[in-house]
Amino acid sequence: MVAIIKTGTSIRSTFYYNENKLKERVAECIMAGNYPDDATNLSEQERLNLLLKLASLNTNVVRNSVHISLNFDPSEQHSKALLKEISQTYMEKIGFGDQPFLVYQHHDAGHPHIHIVSVKVAHDGSRIETQNIGRNQSESARKEIEQEFHLVKASSKKQQQSEHLKPAMVSANYGKVETKRAISNILEGVIDKYKFTSIPELNAVLNRYNVTADRGNEESRTFKNGGLHYRLLNAKGERVGVPINASDFHQKPTLNYLQNRFEINDQLRQKDKLRIKNAIDFTLYGKTNVTLDRLTNILERDGIDTVLRKNDTGLVYGITYVDHRSKAVFNGSSLGKNYSAKAIQERCVAIDAAMANRILNTHRQEHSTTGHEQQVTSQSSLLLTPQQSNDARLANGERIRYLILSNKMVLHQWTYVEANVKRKKGSLNHCKKLPIMASNTRENDISLRKVTDMTRLISILVLAIHFYYFCYQAFQNWHLTSLISDRILDKIFAAGRFSSFIKTKIVALVFLFISLVGVKGKKGEDIRLKPSLISVLIGLFIYFISVLILKTLVEEQLKSALYMVFTAVGFLLILSGGSQFSRLITARLSNHIFNKDNESFPQFEQLLENEYSINLPAEYRYKGKTRQSWINIINPFRGVLVSGSPGSGKTFFVFPHVITQHIEKGFSMFVYDFKYNDLTLLAYNSWLKNRSNFPVEPAFYTINFDDLSRSHRCNPLNPESMFDITDAVESARTILKGLNREWINRQGDFFVESSINFMTAVI
Repeated sequence: MVAIIKTGTSIRSTFYYNENKLKERVAECIMAGNYPDDATNLSEQERLNLLLKLASLNTNVVRNSVHISLNFDPSEQHSKALLKEISQTYMEKIGFGDQPFLVYQHHDAGHPHIHIVSVKVAHDGSRIETQNIGRNQSESARKEIEQEFHLVKASSKKQQQSEHLKPAMVSANYGKVETKRAISNILEGVIDKYKFTSIPELNAVLNRYNVTADRGNEESRTFKNGGLHYRLLNAKGERVGVPINASDFHQKPTLNYLQNRFEINDQLRQKDKLRIKNAIDFTLYGKTNVTLDRLTNILERDGIDTVLRKNDTGLVYGITYVDHRSKAVFNGSSLGKNYSAKAIQERCVAIDAAMANRILNTHRQEHSTTGHEQQVTSQSSLLLTPQQSNDARLANGERIRYLILSNKMVLHQWTYVEANVKRKKGSLNHCKKLPIMASNTRENDISLRKVTDMTRLISILVLAIHFYYFCYQAFQNWHLTSLISDRILDKIFAAGRFSSFIKTKIVALVFLFISLVGVKGKKGEDIRLKPSLISVLIGLFIYFISVLILKTLVEEQLKSALYMVFTAVGFLLILSGGSQFSRLITARLSNHIFNKDNESFPQFEQLLENEYSINLPAEYRYKGKTRQSWINIINPFRGVLVSGSPGSGKTFFVFPHVITQHIEKGFSMFVYDFKYNDLTLLAYNSWLKNRSNFPVEPAFYTINFDDLSRSHRCNPLNPESMFDITDAVESARTILKGLNREWINRQGDFFVESSINFMTAVI
């Protein structure tokens, strides 16, 4: 048996989840514990009222509902009487024995299970503590019940799987179940569980279950009044049935409610971005044969749905990712430019098998007629870019780029081949081969790493055998010898492998140097050439000079131990310094696309100025040279957005130029200084320098609510600043909503509007 306990803020929501299952005839209420009558004699409202009455005794308990599911092994088929007894025993053991609770037996899953609904407020109004109840009381109760009722015990693996069980959300099909009830079940499993920040993102999840949220067109009354409807979809994705107002559902998933969720979800989902981005990058990195369909299938296996938005002609114009594990929903552009619909299509390829076969056959014919026939495996595949997958373009002699992947390539290297294909007398008879560029994939790196690790282990093994062979007397005194090792040593000695003392040390050193060749550099790693060379040289000196220790007259065990220690220290110094040296050389010689020379591109270097412009001086590196450039914002009135992570330099790079340049050009300015007084000092000094250039000398004021001693004073209710009643209304609304923050969400409320009107009259 596996027990899952969840608490919630809505008793109605938990109650109606199970009651709706009753109406769909996939569940039945088998017990009403601590109710005045049996479950069969109680109406739906009577069952709910007792729970609500207890909850009302203590309104401070926000998460007042308790929803428990007890899951049994598929091989177990228990009677209702036994399920009642198990439920009663379980509730008593976790401290809910005196609480009213309802037991529902569900038949909508592949294993027998029951749901128990109760409340966390006791009869005296006290809170029943559920902190760590699943780990403490529930776990011990589960084990005792398994023992008492001879149930199948939940293994750690089964328990882990069962903890991820979710209430079955059956896709709503129009005509099969009552519309409102079906949509309500879907909303229950989506609205408060998934993290979406827009209606399209919400629909990306709802459409999976044949439901959609609809605001109507922009001219409709629903859209203008801020309304929202929910509708069913048929198998083709078409809207069917009567639309139902959001306010008609007991969850109240209205537009205002969703907009509040948008802001909360936007913060909650930030930590989930990396998982989706990593899943996409891992699938596409180093691969040129991933189609959009294949990417979708791979992500789906990882729990991520890819929802494509297409126009009437089938062209993809948008993409949304739904992560069912983290419950996060992202529009492609929200993850970054490389994850938008356009970028994903460019990073994927389209396959045209017919075109591939035609060009491949032509390639064979060309080699056979010129006497240079080469073997081409039947399992080779040819991948075309999306723009060149039709015969018409091929007939016009356009250049195509294709990829030949051979099944004989051990390391799965990919090769680009560019060919100029022309049609002559109705046949393709000319194919010119151009230079081939190869790029290592992730599989290459993994294989190389395994080889280097194995080589390093071999060098350590050779050194260990060297110690054992030449310090055998000490190992014998330490009782660290055995017959098996001695026999192996005798065979090695007979083969002459360790005939020379220095030879074995050189062999170990050679294997170590080979392993260091495969060490790759890391961008930005603080490695210097001189310290790494010094480390290698000192290591070599200690490694070879340590032989003198064996020639001393010290006790055999002591000199053997000293010899092994000094040799190992030298070996480690060579390993450390050699690794750093190899990384340094590899990083400097690397032609990786993200190195210092390839990470940039030609930028705009001309200064374009006018009376409104903002010109940001910048530097960039291109082709090994540092060059000067300008970021010219010609018309800032069209809107300027500066986006960057904390500490990225937004304030340092952008705003000083905006402030100084616009004050120089005679603009007035309103500056919000979040890091007071960084921008304030800059604006003040710029004003001092340029105030004489203004036709009318401007004034400089500072409003500082944190330190009133450094602030000017003003009266927002000054009659001279109010020209009509609109100004008075806005002032009254701002003052009262600032004093009563909860009024912001009560727009249109009688008492709110009355207070604002009264304040307006006073002003």
